[in-house]
Amino acid sequence: MANSESHEAIAYLLRRMAIYERRQNALKKYLRNLKYEIDCISSKLNRDSWQEEFQQLAFEIEQIKEYLEINSSFSSNLDSGVSLEFSGESSDKSDDFNNLDSNFLKTMSKYSDDSNSQDIDFNQDLESSQISNVSFSTSDTDFKAERILLILKLYSQLELELSSQLEDNLALDLDSIDDEEYFQEEDRGELYTTDNFLHLYEQGERNFTGFNLANINLYKTEFIELSLRKANLQGGNLREIQCNDQDWQEINLKGADLYRASLYGTNLAGANLEKANLSEADLAFTNLNKANLKWANLKETNLENANLSDSNLTEASMFKTNLINTNLSNANLTNANLMKADLKSTNLSNANLTDANLTKANLRSNHNLEGACFEGTIFYQAIYDENTRFPVGFQPKDAYLICPKASLLLADLSHGDLVGVDLREADLKEANLDYANLSQANLRGANLSQCDLNYCDLREACLAESNLSQANLSHGKLTGASLKNANLTNANLQLAELAGADLTGANLTGANLENTDLTGATLKEASIDSESLRKANLMGAVMPDGSVFIV
Repeated sequence: MANSESHEAIAYLLRRMAIYERRQNALKKYLRNLKYEIDCISSKLNRDSWQEEFQQLAFEIEQIKEYLEINSSFSSNLDSGVSLEFSGESSDKSDDFNNLDSNFLKTMSKYSDDSNSQDIDFNQDLESSQISNVSFSTSDTDFKAERILLILKLYSQLELELSSQLEDNLALDLDSIDDEEYFQEEDRGELYTTDNFLHLYEQGERNFTGFNLANINLYKTEFIELSLRKANLQGGNLREIQCNDQDWQEINLKGADLYRASLYGTNLAGANLEKANLSEADLAFTNLNKANLKWANLKETNLENANLSDSNLTEASMFKTNLINTNLSNANLTNANLMKADLKSTNLSNANLTDANLTKANLRSNHNLEGACFEGTIFYQAIYDENTRFPVGFQPKDAYLICPKASLLLADLSHGDLVGVDLREADLKEANLDYANLSQANLRGANLSQCDLNYCDLREACLAESNLSQANLSHGKLTGASLKNANLTNANLQLAELAGADLTGANLTGANLENTDLTGATLKEASIDSESLRKANLMGAVMPDGSVFIV
């Protein structure tokens, strides 16, 4: 029976020692944080504020010293050979001691995010009633009891040494403490405020690797050099921040606001950008390999030439996102919204686009689609050309093939990016090309009759011999365009810009030229109503009879 009770006592004391060790770790961390707090206080300009802060710190230090004096007294009693009883009055004293430990660690825990320094419930120890009959005295020859007393004596010495070290450390010149030793790992978990961070940056600090900067406000700030590798900026305000070509690998930007941020060329490999707002941000040439962009807002973001290989873009919003020459190989784009996204020459090899929305997306010249998964992908009114290479046997449904002699009757290509496309002899009758960009496009001989071309950009486009009868070209931009021998009968050219355009031999019978800009245009041999010409701006234009119009 006595043997069993001895085992229980040993187990109890070992548990107590483990708790004391945790308390020592909390003390060490507390001292390190005292240094940090004093450094922050010393940077303040308000002298009264200094005094208040130091008074608070002094009060907390006195609490620690009082605590250590109590512990030292307790350990000294054990060292003097007093018998250890777990019954009656001593049980009450044990409870008092537990309460003291608990209150102390509650104070310590506010200076640490380490799980080992959280509040400790000493009441989870063995009930004193379980070993209420155990007694040890100097006459006891039991070997295990002697070992217990030896352990307690050693611990008493450690407690006294700790107390001595605490007083010595508090007397040190705090500026002489090695920051690398005290803050290398643990204090990176401490939360730095915006003021703390900016103060350190102004003092010349550039490496904030692993810092906790959650919810920081860096709105419209500019940084020439700033390493945030593995730093935590979750929920931060980084709207319109400028920080290009930096090392931000494995940074945590979950839920952060980076609207219109400029991070050109920055290394964000392995970054967590889940639910982050990156709309209209400049991320060209960035490295986002294996980044988490789940649910991220990438509306109208510039990701040209960026590396997003192996990234997670599940359910990301990528409306009108610039993905020209972007590497999306092996990326997960499940349920992503890529409406009107520009995917010209994008690498989508082995990418997962299951149920993604590519409505009106631009896939021209995209020859890196091998192995991509398009199960359930929506291609409604997306455009591609003869250089686009879909996986073998796959053809996008409801998409438009842009190529010579293409059949695009009634096609909706409004707002489309069709710069420089080759649509020679294509059938675009009654197609909608409002606001489309067809600058420098080749439309020679194309059928554009009854087309809607409101505000369409056709600058320097070739429309020679094309059929534009009854087409609506109001507010269109045709500066420098070639319209030789084009059919423009009954076309609407009201407020259109045709400065410098070549309309040699064009048929403009019945065309509406009200407020049309024909400055410097060539109308030689064109068929045109004289009444219509009077409504246009003809300054410097070559008239049908070969003369130059001069006011």
